[in-house]
Amino acid sequence: MGSAVGFLALSCTVILLAAPAQAESDHDKAWKAYQAGEIVGLDAIIEYVAEAFECRVLEVGLDAPAGDEKAPWVYAVTVMTDKGHVLMLEVDATSMRILSVQGADQPHPPPPE
Repeated sequence: MGSAVGFLALSCTVILLAAPAQAESDHDKAWKAYQAGEIVGLDAIIEYVAEAFECRVLEVGLDAPAGDEKAPWVYAVTVMTDKGHVLMLEVDATSMRILSVQGADQPHPPPPE
């Protein structure tokens, strides 16, 4: 699975949604949050989602907390299931808890241990 995750990590697009001009970019904030252990890395998110939803990850974006520093970082993940359904997921970047699933009625898998 490791090589598949590596391939997926290389083939997906990571998008940081930037807010209007700030002293520190969202990219810098995300890097600091990752280094501080406040958010999990992209590879962990891809592996978890791919296994939990039996899918191929198509695109991943990381949304920074908007204005409220206590709001969570959220990975926006677009996937295609083995059955051909396209789903749009929101995943808490700290706990890896699935916040929402759009596109089909899918059960929410538990967060990884």
